[in-house]
Amino acid sequence: MQFCLILQNQELFPDFQGKWLNAPIYLRQLFTQPFCDLQKSPFTKFSCMHPFITLSLPILSAVVFASILFVWGIRYSNIQDEFKHFQLPDWLRDLVGIFKLSFAVMLFNDNPVVVQIGASGIAFLMGAALVTHFRFKSEAPRMLPSFALLCTCLAIVYMSNQLANPSL
Repeated sequence: MQFCLILQNQELFPDFQGKWLNAPIYLRQLFTQPFCDLQKSPFTKFSCMHPFITLSLPILSAVVFASILFVWGIRYSNIQDEFKHFQLPDWLRDLVGIFKLSFAVMLFNDNPVVVQIGASGIAFLMGAALVTHFRFKSEAPRMLPSFALLCTCLAIVYMSNQLANPSL
């Protein structure tokens, strides 16, 4: 990962207005770290390498976080009814809620590996929800939210893996 754009063996550095300019050697020495590493946000850390990922990862993380907060906060009575319908114990419902909220908070960590763990945990719980729906032969519209959240979390796992291992 480099700070500069190399074009026909000539190094060009961005100035602060977004233009590219030739930089003398003394200016090059000011930039000991890549430009991308100097940014504060964990999702823009590698923005020169993965612009699509750095844009979509925080959006997907926010969607997952908001949906979990909505379902497990505002619509908690529906969760209670669903767990009763599936004849699952109350302690399991509470444990799943704690795990989901904890994993959702992990989606906003600076470390891409922690984001992977959070998204993988939610994906695992959504997979278990789909298995439960299949076991009780629920209709497809009732399975759609858990399937959508599963796919979104798998996309987050993939993108955070790309940030953690840019060479892959």
